[in-house]
Amino acid sequence: MLTQAQARPLIQERFGIAATGEGPLLVVETPPGRWQELGRFARETLGCVYFSFLSAVDWKEQGLEVVARVENLDANFAVFMKTKLGPGETRCASLQAVWRGADWMERECYDMF
Repeated sequence: MLTQAQARPLIQERFGIAATGEGPLLVVETPPGRWQELGRFARETLGCVYFSFLSAVDWKEQGLEVVARVENLDANFAVFMKTKLGPGETRCASLQAVWRGADWMERECYDMF
């Protein structure tokens, strides 16, 4: 079973991004073009089969930031995924193909923003 400590270098190797966060939480910020790729990697490689939530933050002039939390319940760690959309951008790739449950939360974000 993959552990949180083993997941960190895998993220660094695949995406060139150091995961931050403490304890069982790994925080990974990726460009919008790699959002779905990060989701698929989290599910297939890191074992994060539980989709906890997806939301967005409106930073006004800086644009939207989309966030999602997915979890590996067997290994007791979570990946908090983040991507920043440019000013005026309101769309990023859907995670629904990776987690069916993302559909509802993505529709809620669409309606909100």
